[in-house]
Amino acid sequence: MFCGNPQQINRLKRDIRQVAVNYCNQAKASIESNALTVTRFNQITESLQANPANPDLQKRVQAELSRLQSSSI
Repeated sequence: MFCGNPQQINRLKRDIRQVAVNYCNQAKASIESNALTVTRFNQITESLQANPANPDLQKRVQAELSRLQSSSI
């Protein structure tokens, strides 16, 4: 599912659509609370998918995920 595609979300059944909308809202809030824009987050995600063997990017993402996990405890 792609949160930036309202037509895709609108085609979902009502109860599933509500779950999807809640997910998208929470994802956006989480992204923005970590000083990113949705556009930048999507760029990073696309880079990871296009270059899964990029060790520098993988390390940076893993380090940030670890930092976020330890700060939320």
